[in-house]
Amino acid sequence: MMKMMKTAGMLLVFILGVALLVAGCSSGQQVQGTPRVIDDGNAQAQEVPPSPSPPAEAQVREISVRAFQWGFEPSTITVKKDEAVRLMITSSDVKHGFAIPEYGFDVQLSPGKTVPVEFVADKPGTFTAYCSVPCGAGHPDMKAKLVVE
Repeated sequence: MMKMMKTAGMLLVFILGVALLVAGCSSGQQVQGTPRVIDDGNAQAQEVPPSPSPPAEAQVREISVRAFQWGFEPSTITVKKDEAVRLMITSSDVKHGFAIPEYGFDVQLSPGKTVPVEFVADKPGTFTAYCSVPCGAGHPDMKAKLVVE
């Protein structure tokens, strides 16, 4: 008799546990930030990410810069004070560098590869950008200007 009561008690605990698990799985609530998977009956399920807040990308101004022996194009980059800027810098020929010490960056550029440099133009003025990797006879003159208005 005691053994039967113990088995019945364990069965009751098991049934309650399953009921709670099923209720939790079918509540329809989703944990914030976790992607949902939607199975529409096809062979493949679709992953649907949660609704993100508006991307900060829309507020970043992107400017392409080309490094070449012995210059930068554009040679003058003009931005507004406090503007978020992303420079997409590519070397078209040999290894170069792109440095603006006042903004704290000095990046190495390999031919054909684009290097992004992001910063907030929070210091007004005109700053010299220069090649920081020796690249040939015209290297000392390889400069550009960053104008922050």
